Amino acid sequence: MLDADGVVRVRDALSGNYCTLDGVGRLLGPAASAALARGDRCAAALAVGNDHLSVLVRLFLLCVPVPPAAAAAALAPLSPDDAAAAGLVW
Repeated sequence: MLDADGVVRVRDALSGNYCTLDGVGRLLGPAASAALARGDRCAAALAVGNDHLSVLVRLFLLCVPVPPAAAAAALAPLSPDDAAAAGLVW
């Protein structure tokens, strides 16, 4: 469970990487967004790159493994240990 400061760090990690509905929509584009809304993750997987937002999309929307260092960088300022304690990653 995260304390209030941990929740702020999660918010900062997500908003700092434009991990919003609009940000993810811009990253994926209309076709991949529509495919993901239908439950088809393939188009979204092809649309993402290697930036922090793409790593967060892989982690949380596509549910695929990412390298630990990439996850740590994308989740900063939340530490990997805090992310695991909160159940965000394991």
